[in-house]
Amino acid sequence: MASTIKVDEILDSQGNQFDGSQLGNVGKLLQVHNQVFSGKVYQTMNTTEQLVAGIQTSCVAKGSNSKFKISIRWIGEVDGPWEGIFNIKLNGIRVNSAGNNYWEGIAIATISHYFENGSTLEMMNVTTVASPNISAGTTVTVGLYYQDISSAGMWTNRCYAYAGQANYENGTCEIIIEEIGA
Repeated sequence: MASTIKVDEILDSQGNQFDGSQLGNVGKLLQVHNQVFSGKVYQTMNTTEQLVAGIQTSCVAKGSNSKFKISIRWIGEVDGPWEGIFNIKLNGIRVNSAGNNYWEGIAIATISHYFENGSTLEMMNVTTVASPNISAGTTVTVGLYYQDISSAGMWTNRCYAYAGQANYENGTCEIIIEEIGA
C-alpha cells in the first residue's frame, strides 16, 4: 500500500506561501560545456607548471556562486610518468590540489607498460568540483597543467614513436565543464 501526504498550503517561516520558486537555480544544471582536443603535440615538461598541449577551454558563468564539475581526459605518453603530476587550474588557480609544489597535484598518468614507448599509451582521467565564488557573466577558464621532477618529454594524443600511423595508438583529450547552480 502506498502512502500519500496531502497538503493544502506550505508556508515559509514568515507565513508567506512557499511554492519552490524561491529556490531559484539551487542544484540545477545550468550548462554543460565540452571541448575535444585532437592535435598530436610534443612538448618538454619540467618543474615549472605548464599548460598541456593547449588543453584549455572557457565558458561564461550563468549563475552566481555556482559550483563547477570539471572532468578531463588525457591520453599520450610521458618520459617517466611516475615523476610528474597533473593539476587543473580554474582562472589561473589550482583546483583542489594538495599544494603548489611540483610534487603536489590531483592526478598522475597511469602506466600501461613500463619503459614501452613505441605503442601503448598512458592515460589520465580526473573529475573534481570547484567553488570559485564568482558572479554570473564571469568568464571561467579551465586548463590541464603538468609538472615534472626534472625534465621529461610529453606526447599528447599520440605515442612516442609515431603520430597517426596504423598499429600505433592515438587518441583525443577532452574537458567537460558542468555548472551547477548555487
